[in-house]
Amino acid sequence: MDISTLKGRGLSQRKIARKLGISRNTVKKYLENPEFPDSQKGKGKRKSLLDPYMGNLEAWLSEDIFYTGTWMYERLSNMGFSGSYEIVKRKVHIMDLSRRSPLPVRRG
Repeated sequence: MDISTLKGRGLSQRKIARKLGISRNTVKKYLENPEFPDSQKGKGKRKSLLDPYMGNLEAWLSEDIFYTGTWMYERLSNMGFSGSYEIVKRKVHIMDLSRRSPLPVRRG
């Protein structure tokens, strides 16, 4: 439900806040500035410095699963990547986890 819709149905700010599980001050803020929620909708996913190099990372991981983040960071730096090692390390870790399937565990 939308805050303005609930207000149009005659609900008080307090009842709207309870129904939606938000603060009364938040309800008041949205009612005083109705275009505020719409201004937040236009924002998309934030661009990453790694976006242009994702193909390289995927190729390296498919080529050899034991390539390290340090090795990949050095190669990317030579290719013009201006980000930090931490960005590469986090992305490689996430990509590596998504590629591996959990091993079955035998419990005794």
